[in-house]
Amino acid sequence: MLNKNIIKSIQALALKIVAGLLSYLVFIVLARILSADNYGQFAVYFSVLMLVALFGSLGQSNFFLKQVEITRLNGFSDKIVSSFSLYTNIIGILIGGIIWAFFLIYQSSNSIIVFLVGLLFIFLFSISQTFMGMLRSYGLVNYFVFVRDVLWRLLTLCMVYFLYVFSAELGYESALVVFSIALIIPVTFCLSRLYYLGVLSFNFNDFSYGCKRGWLKVSFSLAIISIVSSSDGYLFNILTGYLFTVKEAGGFFASLKTIELVSVFLMAVSLVFSKDYAYLLARRNVVALQRKCNIAIVTQTVPVLFCFSIIVFFGDIVLKLFNESFVEYLTLLKIMAVAMLINTLTGSTGSLMQLGGLHWTHVKLQTLSILIGILSAFPLSILYGVEGIGWAYLVSKIIWNFLAVYWIRNKIGIDPSIFAFFGNYNGCNKFLQSDIKHMSPI
Repeated sequence: MLNKNIIKSIQALALKIVAGLLSYLVFIVLARILSADNYGQFAVYFSVLMLVALFGSLGQSNFFLKQVEITRLNGFSDKIVSSFSLYTNIIGILIGGIIWAFFLIYQSSNSIIVFLVGLLFIFLFSISQTFMGMLRSYGLVNYFVFVRDVLWRLLTLCMVYFLYVFSAELGYESALVVFSIALIIPVTFCLSRLYYLGVLSFNFNDFSYGCKRGWLKVSFSLAIISIVSSSDGYLFNILTGYLFTVKEAGGFFASLKTIELVSVFLMAVSLVFSKDYAYLLARRNVVALQRKCNIAIVTQTVPVLFCFSIIVFFGDIVLKLFNESFVEYLTLLKIMAVAMLINTLTGSTGSLMQLGGLHWTHVKLQTLSILIGILSAFPLSILYGVEGIGWAYLVSKIIWNFLAVYWIRNKIGIDPSIFAFFGNYNGCNKFLQSDIKHMSPI
């Protein structure tokens, strides 16, 4: 069983890295074949759609995984939770569609194609999030990551290249169409696998049962947690488009995707270590948990420092991969790279807070940090131009990560950051060499 779990973790790590690289490549190719303004407009619309689609799932990716285990223990069928999740997802998609319509009205956009393609994307991405929870509950997380994250980006890349070869001119509308259409096949694969497993159900009585049990309230709570955890980069990109031109939004988006690629290392380490975190938190083994966090911080810091140095010394080349005109945003990229480095050096704060029962504290702290960052963006953008958005993003990351470390130290009793080494927190420094060698403190 241990070997099987290790193999699955390595597979998940590899798939996440491949998905991250493919995603980065897709956005580079788009930036090279679209004009700077068209790419910026695409970046703003894509950011809005991602936020709306994430909310549209109403937290069902985590809700199904959580609730189905409780339902099984009580002797009920998985289909009760399945019906509730699908009906709830429809509610979220309808709300998302209304939000998308109001956004386009605010933008004075009268493009029917953009509206319809946006609705398609919201539907497909939202439902795929729900399918993720269902597949995870059957131990098929790697199947989902391959189909939704890897295959989707691969299909998008192929379709973009096809359009580039056979079309004289591409606009942001074409890019949105490609991203949406390419998602149909992965969602269909997930749907067919779930149908084969016999988990899908659409019984309205089961939805009513869930409402009586308060499941809808829990779903909205999980939706808020999900949107807050994933929103900062997209919100700052939308803000850039609002305060400046779409070209600046494109430059910010290129910088954001660059640091997101490096952040794959953080995501992968959290993915691999989260099961150990949960195990040690449940047993209140603070010393072993501290030693596990020490291993994690070393594991993720080394590759991120290497990537950070590349951005500092060769950032202009990185931005040229997107568009020659984006080189003027080199300082912005470096500022955001510092934010990424702080994120790395403070450790797996988000995972530990959610696993340690501090999920609502997580939401409050991250919401506070994002709000302060957005508010500071207005005066900073006046003083420093588009680079002010980068400084505001950095402010947001500093507030969130240092507050999170403070809360984890006080409530859980460990320090997940690099600073634990300097104070020999929990006296674990003497074990570091052997822990790194064996990759385990227990």
